[in-house]
Amino acid sequence: MQVGIDMGLTAEGRAATMDLEELLATRLLVQGNSGSGKSHLLRRLLEESASIVQQVVIDPEGDFVTLAEPFGHVVVDGSAYDGPEIAKLAARIRKHRASVILALDGLELEAQMRCAAVFLNTLFDAPR
Repeated sequence: MQVGIDMGLTAEGRAATMDLEELLATRLLVQGNSGSGKSHLLRRLLEESASIVQQVVIDPEGDFVTLAEPFGHVVVDGSAYDGPEIAKLAARIRKHRASVILALDGLELEAQMRCAAVFLNTLFDAPR
């Protein structure tokens, strides 16, 4: 698979693309100061690849829930469920290979970490 994700234009006006196959085979770190465009970059990457790959977005600040309507992501409100319910939802997400946004903005930091841990552990431990 050779899929180039359109990320905009370079300073010279040429198309800036990201190799999705390379990204999926490796890792990506987005780091920068507040206001430097990290969320904008991530949103662009998610929007451009939504129809190609399953996405699991852990959203601690509620920045990405708006992806649900145009791209069909399931939104799981972490504050509305307890641990066992979060695990059941994660298992269903894995089974159906749905793209999901785990919205954690309604939780305190410790609860966010616990909820994300239960959700991700269930995804990782689920049978293929």
